Amino acid sequence: MQFMRRKKHVEAETITAHARVQVANYREAPATIAPVIRSIAKDELLILRGRSPDAQWVTPAEDGHLWVHVSHLSVDGEIETLPVIAYSLS
Repeated sequence: MQFMRRKKHVEAETITAHARVQVANYREAPATIAPVIRSIAKDELLILRGRSPDAQWVTPAEDGHLWVHVSHLSVDGEIETLPVIAYSLS
């Protein structure tokens, strides 16, 4: 008798980050010219949901309405594994 193995469903890895600077800014889009929406305090925990195409910006929002530059974060995981979120600077 032969047994077939079923593929186990793998959940997407959760990637977290902490602000490593005194104040980091959430911006409206992944660009320094985008308006600041609010600030993030040092050590604030973020659960990341997406990234910009160049992986320099990440967002905790699935709709991409908040962005923070990765240079302000200590990231626990691989940013490149996050889905790319569309955005517009218009």
